Formats: sequence, C-alpha cells, structure tokens
Amino acid sequence: MDFSGHRIAVWNCSIALPFLLLSAAASGADAPPKTCTLQEIVSLDMQTLQTGEFAVPVMLNDLPAQLLVDTGSEYTAITDETAEELGAREKWTPYGGSFLNNVAINEYAYLDSFRIGPLHSSSRWQVVVIPNEILPYTISGLLAYDMMRNYDIEYDFFHGKFNVFMHSECPGSAVYWTHDAFAAIPIDLDRSKHITVEASLDGKPVSVIFDTGSPSSIMSLDAARRLFGWPDADPRLKSLGTEEINGGTSTPLYAFPFATLSFAGVSVSNPQIRLIPQDHFDAGRNHDANIVLGMSVLRQLRIYVAYDEKVVYLTGAEAR
Repeated sequence: MDFSGHRIAVWNCSIALPFLLLSAAASGADAPPKTCTLQEIVSLDMQTLQTGEFAVPVMLNDLPAQLLVDTGSEYTAITDETAEELGAREKWTPYGGSFLNNVAINEYAYLDSFRIGPLHSSSRWQVVVIPNEILPYTISGLLAYDMMRNYDIEYDFFHGKFNVFMHSECPGSAVYWTHDAFAAIPIDLDRSKHITVEASLDGKPVSVIFDTGSPSSIMSLDAARRLFGWPDADPRLKSLGTEEINGGTSTPLYAFPFATLSFAGVSVSNPQIRLIPQDHFDAGRNHDANIVLGMSVLRQLRIYVAYDEKVVYLTGAEAR
C-alpha cells in the first residue's frame, strides 16, 4: 500500500492569494435567470492514477497539463519542475503551511493564464509551489479549493467524470442521478477550507475531512484510542510498519478492522482506514477532524459538493 500521496494541507495563515473568479471564455451575455435546473459548465474525464487519486486536464500558460484534484488543499499548486518549465519565478513567503506529516511549503509563483475547459482566469493566477516528490512525474500540480469554491463540483467516480456546475439556486436539487435516498450533510469549512462533515464510525461520532488528494484514508491513532477505548495491547490493532508520508519523517502505520462508516444513512462497509500517531497526523492540532478520508473510501460514493449552499450530497457510487 502506497501512503506517499497524503496531501492534506494546513496553512498557517493566508499567503495573500487574490480572489480570481474563473469566468466562461464566451461570457459576454447577461447572467442567466434563476432556475432550479442544474447548469453544467464542463464535464472532464478523470485520469485515475495507479495509487487511486485522479487528475483532470487543464491549460497552464496555454500549455496542456494534468492537475490532481485535491479537496485537501486550499490553494492550487504546481511542482518545482512545472514552475521551471513554465518560466514561473518562485518566491518565498514566511506565511506558508504544511502537508500531512509536517512537510513544510513556503514558495509561490504566478501563472499568466489558467484554463479548465471553457473556464479561464480573468488575470494572473497565484499558485503554491510544492516539491516534485509529492506528486507523480506525470502530474503538474494540484487543483484545489481556491478554484472549486466558485462552483458546485460533482465527483462521479463510477463513470470517471469530474463535473462542474454553476451554483444551484434551489437547495436540495443537486441529486439528479437517482430517485433513491441520498444524504445531505452540512459542510464545515475549517480555517484551511477542508470539507469537514460529521459521520459515525462503528457507531461512534467522528469528524471527517474529504481529501481526494489522498490515495488512502488516515485516522489519528490517539483519537481512535480515546473514541473506542482500546487497550494498549488490543490484538485487532495490526502494525503495518513505517512510511515516509509525503517524503517527511518516518511514521508508524496501523490497521484496524472497522465495520461501517455511515453518513446520515449512506454507508460504506469495511472502510480501509489507516492509523498514525497524532503528532504526524496533525502536530499543531489545526483542525478537529478524526479522519482524513481518501480515495480508498471516497471512490465508493458519488459526491456533489454545493459550496455556496455549504452542503455535500452523497449516494453510493453506482446509484441510479
């Protein structure tokens, strides 16, 4: 199991990225009238990586690239190598942040243009610059909250589609793909803009961060011990050795046979959730989430994130 890609980021404070609403390239008309019909802007094919995450096609400075979609990061990012290829001069900031396992990030750069399908930046776009080792060499960077917040985003893993919609004008209208039951769960955006929701794990309440940038799901071992009251020598807790997550220091990994993770009636059976010590999970205790939910579990769901409404809608991945 590869744990190298857990890219959830926590920022110490804003690095003064400008708010740039991506606008439709052909937009010259007046804003459309309010309607309860969902307005899809673009549907992109997911490029699924061997580790389970996925990337989508974009244009950076008018050059084609693939960005890994990462709900665990607040700011869109490019790698050091991509910055060099694009001629984007890197700058240092004292107001950076870190990825899981305390991997520090302190550089940024500007893109002259940033395009996703028919959407494009209205001016230069500021991006974080991250180490090459964090991503596979075929991936140029991360697509993050600073872009996605401007729209509603659907993750249709079963059909391999990343769908971008205008914000819905009618709460509750997002689930268009099924007439069966679905979960509508309020979103709490923490200070680093992670999508945090309440759920239950084997009947115990947990806070969960949705992180499409992580191949696997991670939980604080310390939080799990407190929540479930495990004894130190619980035989169900199995060591998986150690791993240098995100190229950081070596951290011990553990597995536990969890039975059910439930979101207001939508459940995932036998969720694969790995456990690491709190000081590697979130040394600064910058958020209260017990679990960073990665693609090992998220792929079993169909997800519609209504950023304006601050609700996430969930069904099983194959619901229709």
